Amino acid sequence: MAGNERIVLSETTTPAISAAIPANTMTLVNAVPVLELKKESRTDSSTSSLRLADIKVSAAAEGGNIKVEKLPINVKLPSDVVISGTGGTPTIVVEDELGDQVAIKSVTGATTGGEIVLELDAPVTIASGSSKTFSIYAGITPGTVTDYTITTSLGAKASFMFTDVNSNKKGITGSALVNYKTTDTSVIKNK
Repeated sequence: MAGNERIVLSETTTPAISAAIPANTMTLVNAVPVLELKKESRTDSSTSSLRLADIKVSAAAEGGNIKVEKLPINVKLPSDVVISGTGGTPTIVVEDELGDQVAIKSVTGATTGGEIVLELDAPVTIASGSSKTFSIYAGITPGTVTDYTITTSLGAKASFMFTDVNSNKKGITGSALVNYKTTDTSVIKNK
């Protein structure tokens, strides 16, 4: 109907029922994760175990518990610097705030940097209203460069994946997260 048209119903007029209208798929969840990359600028000349970033993952108090399944980072490297790895896949180590290693099931990304997605072997549970910090480490090979800077930020929010424990819903991406900053950076200079 156009804006100036109207339908007049009478006792003998039965309105037609229209077909369903398609809409975007929505996933309702109880849990709301919040990710924060620790902003810092520091000097570190280590090449065997360089801490790229610390990522704090919280489960909002208003929601339920979460399990972290995948953590994405974005690593910007100078052209002659690469992350140590095997077959072009970077070797990354993740530690929790106690310094205990978190087992990694798979790493997707390249030794030349860009987005690197870390799939945890056993998803890590974070209780509602609490947080856990993950420290991301990698070895690097600087090549012939003597002065370099490595910048790490959160990867794409669609690459972050979690489980809403109360709803028992796995594989939820961070696509709908509002406070997800990919602009916060951890900057490391070797000198």
